[in-house]
Amino acid sequence: MCGLSIGPLDLCAQNATIEEIVIEGHKRTFQNTIRRELPAKIGDTIYTSQQKEFLETQRFMLMNSGLFSDVLCELFPLNKDSSEYRLRVYVEEAWPIYVIPYLELVDRNFNIWAREYDYSLSRINGALKFYYNNMTGHRDYLEASLQFGFHDKVEVEYTYPYCNKKKTWGLSSYFKYLHAVEMPYDTEEKNKQLRWFSDSTLLVKTDFGIRLHIQPGLFTRQKFTAAFVTLNPNEEIAYSLNPEFLNNAPKNMRYLKLAYAIIHDTRNIRPHPTKGFYAEFRIEQQGFSEQRNATTIFGKYRFFYQALPRVTIAETIQSSKTYNHSKVDYYHNRALGLSDDYIRGYEYYLIDGDFYGLSKTSVQYKFHDKQWNLTKLSPIKALAKPSVQMYLTANFDLGYVQSSAQRFKSELNDKMLPGGGIGLEIVAFYDKMIQLEYSINRLGEKDLFLHINFTF
Repeated sequence: MCGLSIGPLDLCAQNATIEEIVIEGHKRTFQNTIRRELPAKIGDTIYTSQQKEFLETQRFMLMNSGLFSDVLCELFPLNKDSSEYRLRVYVEEAWPIYVIPYLELVDRNFNIWAREYDYSLSRINGALKFYYNNMTGHRDYLEASLQFGFHDKVEVEYTYPYCNKKKTWGLSSYFKYLHAVEMPYDTEEKNKQLRWFSDSTLLVKTDFGIRLHIQPGLFTRQKFTAAFVTLNPNEEIAYSLNPEFLNNAPKNMRYLKLAYAIIHDTRNIRPHPTKGFYAEFRIEQQGFSEQRNATTIFGKYRFFYQALPRVTIAETIQSSKTYNHSKVDYYHNRALGLSDDYIRGYEYYLIDGDFYGLSKTSVQYKFHDKQWNLTKLSPIKALAKPSVQMYLTANFDLGYVQSSAQRFKSELNDKMLPGGGIGLEIVAFYDKMIQLEYSINRLGEKDLFLHINFTF
């Protein structure tokens, strides 16, 4: 089955009313779980001009569920010359269990590891990820990872999305443990991160939480999170190297974390969209004591417009503001430079602050879109024929980070920071992506940057 097939080419020449929905191909997933993720309902009328888009929407929503490696949707008339149609949905279920050994860099990104540490193999942590998707056929999953090296980490999360008959709310719980013998302990005025290695423990962190999910429809969901966090720093970092690391906190910093988020997501292909938008608002409270008491408000808006059949314009606007009701410490004073929150061209820099704004614009041209045949290389059927897309991109970012009143102003704080360039993006297995980007920043610095996102 071709992953790009969305139905017969000779779609019905009249308006179609869905009188029957047939789902085939599933073995593990319960049919009512599939119907929950399917936008189409009995009685829906599809206008002639919208039938191809309708079939695309059904396929993309089921693919976005993470349950399937491929989906085929077709319309068939129940009788000759009838306006009543059957919607046939054929699914190929994704491989449910992954046990994957992998390597993870100690450093924030590939370029820092290459440039500042000369590809040192000693700065690579060994890790093992276990992912069990759709455990009971109700789209629940268990995810666990173990990592050993400079950072010993244990992360476990279980999510059951449908806890009531209407399938509108779910629960999840998670536990995270970090034991580090190397830690960033400060950022210098030139926005370079200072790190310290020790034979003894530098930081132990635990984070345990539960989360309530509410999703009455397909596109809007809410999350309520309650978690308990403990931080136990080494005295060498917390008192000698940087007394502001946790503001001379006692041996253990402990606080309750409460968060609420609401998300509206209409993207057609969530890992690499070509149409739709994503909007998120989140408010989080960390602690209620003099030791830690801060409120963070975060907003993000992502918009995707298909200007031409192979050209997509992608825009992301996001901002975060932290109100520190107690004295700000270094560990929590984060803005841009970690994970996906970075300005292209500034990957070598960490810009701290309690407020930031970020705009990321990309024009993407898809020049390759084919299903590869890896049958001879992969013994697993679900992984043998991945759909692979390749894009050429032109990128422009603009960021701003306001320095915290309680900490020094670095060279990149309180300035408009433009950056961008050109890139190549490769997407495989629907949600695995490699980005190779040549970018320039405000300082006139140019480099080739590599970003890898392999989600499971």
